Amino acid sequence: HPRVRFEVALEERVVDLARREADVAIRTTHRREPSLVYRELGALSYGIFASPAYLARVGRPRRARDLERLDAVLLAAPLDRLPAQRWVASRTPVALRASTFGGQLAAVRAGVGLAAMPLETAEGLERLLPARTLPGLPLWLVTRSASHDEPHVKEFVGMLRERLQALRAPTA
Repeated sequence: HPRVRFEVALEERVVDLARREADVAIRTTHRREPSLVYRELGALSYGIFASPAYLARVGRPRRARDLERLDAVLLAAPLDRLPAQRWVASRTPVALRASTFGGQLAAVRAGVGLAAMPLETAEGLERLLPARTLPGLPLWLVTRSASHDEPHVKEFVGMLRERLQALRAPTA
């Protein structure tokens, strides 16, 4: 819609839509707030990644049990409860705990260790054990009940869903 203007705020906290901190949010949790409308977008798929420099230094693991000899960059509480984080933590010594996803990504890129992270965020990193399926995270598109039918919100949500589905569609 030509009159829709938007601002993207990437934050490590859950914005309060009921208090109008945003019109639309993408979340990985469904908080069951009665004043909000949740629409499922799919899920973030996770893999195990490391930098090429780190792998050149320590070697590439061939099996999950090989992870015992490598170091992990994990997320600090409360993000350490994410299923993929717990899977890596149960198999790999911890070199560093980061308080944000961005901090974790920067540490992995700097060669501190390996990490479980969404496939979409791992550009420039090497995927380890690609046959290993890690638990993913659901993605939800969230709006206020009172505004989800407003023309500008409806238009933006429709466009966003269409674009996200196109990104996730397999290519021929």
